[in-house]
Amino acid sequence: DVDAARRVVADDDDGKAVILSDGPITRTLERNPFGENLENKGLKFHEIWETDRNPVPLDRRTLAPTDGEIPGKVAKGGTKARIIDYPKRDRVTILNSAPLLNYMIVLEGQAYHRQGPGKETLISKGDIVVNRGSAVSIWNRFEETCRIADVAVDGEYVGDLKSHEPW
Repeated sequence: DVDAARRVVADDDDGKAVILSDGPITRTLERNPFGENLENKGLKFHEIWETDRNPVPLDRRTLAPTDGEIPGKVAKGGTKARIIDYPKRDRVTILNSAPLLNYMIVLEGQAYHRQGPGKETLISKGDIVVNRGSAVSIWNRFEETCRIADVAVDGEYVGDLKSHEPW
């Protein structure tokens, strides 16, 4: 589904950079990992890489840590890199209201980034959204699938910030 290769680079036994793995992204989730109560037919999560702590232990042999216990969720203290395909939808169905820092880069298509009822911004190929734990959603009202590269980093609400209720 994703016309992209995942190349994993690390140092060999002599301390020189080498490609350990060069191949397609092999794990795709075609369901909603954020809750079965949300209808997301056609939504695809192409899992690239995940970590379960920070700092990340770097070694010479780890090839594919993309088999977390909870698909779609970011481990406490961890990160998750993925490509998400958002098909055309008649209504908003994905809502992020978790303590995550998300770096989202639009690779193909366009969609609306919603910050609540009546508050939305059109995002298109090349646009970058940095979401700092706010309740947001992506709503694709166009015929073309919107493909977004997303790197999610576990976060923690501090001060008077707290988990958001859906709108």
